[in-house]
Amino acid sequence: MKRALRLRPAARKDIREIWDYTSRTWSRAKANEYVRMLTGSLNVVDVNPGLARPAGIGEAGLRKFVAGSHVLYFHIEPESIDVVRILHGSMDPKLHL
Repeated sequence: MKRALRLRPAARKDIREIWDYTSRTWSRAKANEYVRMLTGSLNVVDVNPGLARPAGIGEAGLRKFVAGSHVLYFHIEPESIDVVRILHGSMDPKLHL
């Protein structure tokens, strides 16, 4: 099933910050590649929702999936994947969710 990808405002900000950091540290090409990998990971979860695990914190029904150095936090809805946050793996999700 192909669900729509919805990014909450905090997740949009996360993507911008990830792109900015990666662009400054490596290159614009690497930043584009990494952001494509993150969104591609959500497409993988769309096709196989069983790959996502319960987040165990935050909103009821929140799921998580590790992609690169980041953890994607989202809800799988019938028509969409609702992305709440995209946090670096070193960040404490309890402080950001």
